[in-house]
Amino acid sequence: MKHWKRPLQIIVGAITTGIVIGLAVQTAMHASAPPSVSTNATPVESFNAASSDQQDPNVLAMERDIQAQERANAEKEKVRARRAAAGAKLVQSRKNILFFKQSQWSALITTNFSIFEASRKSAASAADRWVRCQICDGRGQMNFCLACGNSGTCSACGGTGQMSSDQMCPACFGTGKCFLCTGSGMMACPFCDDGLVTANQPYPPQTLTVQ
Repeated sequence: MKHWKRPLQIIVGAITTGIVIGLAVQTAMHASAPPSVSTNATPVESFNAASSDQQDPNVLAMERDIQAQERANAEKEKVRARRAAAGAKLVQSRKNILFFKQSQWSALITTNFSIFEASRKSAASAADRWVRCQICDGRGQMNFCLACGNSGTCSACGGTGQMSSDQMCPACFGTGKCFLCTGSGMMACPFCDDGLVTANQPYPPQTLTVQ
């Protein structure tokens, strides 16, 4: 009895060992194999891809035009915001410039006041009730500008029209030109009206003010 049981035990053990080894190898192969990826696109994805490839050139052109218009509108809004910010500071920035020119203005008025008075009296006795301004030689402009020193450029921004890359100059409102002479370097004559002095010509202001 004992002689035939031992070979049977050996056979059963070998079969069991083989099964265990086979399961281990199969498990290792499954673990190392990359996950399977389905290459089949869904119906929606296939439709979108086909639609993109077959899109009408006119539709594409329309989309580009819409995008360009949106960019242009955004830029216009930026410009509008800069102009609004500059406009809010315009009067005060010009007052600041003229504040430092008051002594020169006072000297101008005092020096020429007697000539102005004489012109008014002459106009009162003239047939047309006006005479040419002797202070500006009838041009209506002085040959200088107090605000910019005759350069014609804005003294606040140096003629650039900008205080920074995104801030418009409030004194010249982005033009780069002197606000008092509008870029000519010659401000308006304060003693006449376009080169003419009438009998009731208003007196020039005692202080240089923002118009």
